[in-house]
Amino acid sequence: MRRDVPGLKGIAAGDAIVVGDTPYDAEAAGKAGLRTIGLLSGGWSAEELKRAGCVATYQDPADLLAHYDSSPLVGSQTSRA
Repeated sequence: MRRDVPGLKGIAAGDAIVVGDTPYDAEAAGKAGLRTIGLLSGGWSAEELKRAGCVATYQDPADLLAHYDSSPLVGSQTSRA
């Protein structure tokens, strides 16, 4: 993932966010300086995803979309379980 970050020309790492469904996604994003939203649809618990570095968790993409206005995608750091 770190090698892909330079491809985000003009976007600061603090302005980007990764959406993943495993702790490995969050760990890789963290090593690249990126925040991660975790999706429980990958079979991992909210606690496991948060321990790996997720700033918020949602049941699945539809749940994230339903809560978009209060999600980290619009700057909020509020976590959901």
